[in-house]
Amino acid sequence: MQFVNFGPPPFKFFNFCLLKDGIDEIVQQAWSEFQGYETADSYLKEKLKHLKNVIRKWRNREYLKESVEMKKLKSSVEELDRLAESRQLTDAELETRNKDFQKNLESERVAILDLKQKSQVKWTIEGTRTRNSSMDTLITRTAPFSPDEVKSAVWACGGDRAPSPDGFTFKFLKTYWDTISNDVMACVKHFERHGTLVRGCNSSFIALVPKIKDLNLLSDYRPISLIGRVYKIIAKILATRLKPIIGGVIGDVQSAYVKGRNILDGPLIMNEIHSWAKKVKRRCYYSK
Repeated sequence: MQFVNFGPPPFKFFNFCLLKDGIDEIVQQAWSEFQGYETADSYLKEKLKHLKNVIRKWRNREYLKESVEMKKLKSSVEELDRLAESRQLTDAELETRNKDFQKNLESERVAILDLKQKSQVKWTIEGTRTRNSSMDTLITRTAPFSPDEVKSAVWACGGDRAPSPDGFTFKFLKTYWDTISNDVMACVKHFERHGTLVRGCNSSFIALVPKIKDLNLLSDYRPISLIGRVYKIIAKILATRLKPIIGGVIGDVQSAYVKGRNILDGPLIMNEIHSWAKKVKRRCYYSK
C-alpha cells in the first residue's frame, strides 16, 4: 500500500488548553511581540499565524511532559493496587494512590472535553419576520460598525464548536478578548471601508459529517462548510442588522430561511389542497 504525505496536520486550538498553566502568558507575550505591517486584515492574519506557531511549539512541549507524567501516575496506581492484593496499604500509600488516581481522572476529563468539541456540529437558521421599517431603522443598518456590535457578534457564537480553518475557537477569542479586540476591530473596520478581505481570512473547509452509524455511500454524509472566525464575525454583524427587516424584503410565499416559517410549509399546503380538491371533485392547476 502506498502512503501519501499530505504534510503536517493543520493547527487546531482545543478549549482544554485554556485549563493549562502558562497559556495566558504564552498568548499575551506572542500577541504583543509580533511586529506587522500592510493592511489591518493582513496584519491580523499574520498575527494569528504567528500565535499558532507559538502555541503549537508550547503544546508539543507540554504534551511530552504530560505523557511522561501520565505513565508515571498509571504505573504508580497499578503498583499500589497489586500491593494491596498481598497486604493492607498504609495511610501514606492510600493517600498517594488517591492523589494519583484523581490526577488520572482529571486528565481523562480533559480528553473528554477534547472529543466533545471535535464532535460539535450546530445547525441553525436565523431570522426575524417583521413588517415595520423606518428611517431610524435604515440609519441603524448603515451605521459604522461599533466595538459593542463586534463584541456582541463574537459572544453570540458558540465557544465549544470545532475549530475553524484558522485553527481557533470563539471561546479562545472570548477568553483573550481584551488582548486581541483592537486588532479584530481594525480588521472589521478595514472590511467596512473596502468591502474585501485578504486571501486567507475568508477561506473555508468542506467537512463531511456522518448522518448514520454504518457508512457505505457518499450520500450517508452531510457536507458542511467551516468558515474562518473573521468571516463569521462580519457575517454575524450583517445578519443581525438584517434580521428586523428581512421579513419585509422576502415575500410571503417564501417558506424558508425566515423565522416563523418552515421549508415544509409549501409541500404540506399543496398536499392539503390536493386532498380537498379530490374530495370535492374539483380540478386544480399547480405551478412551481
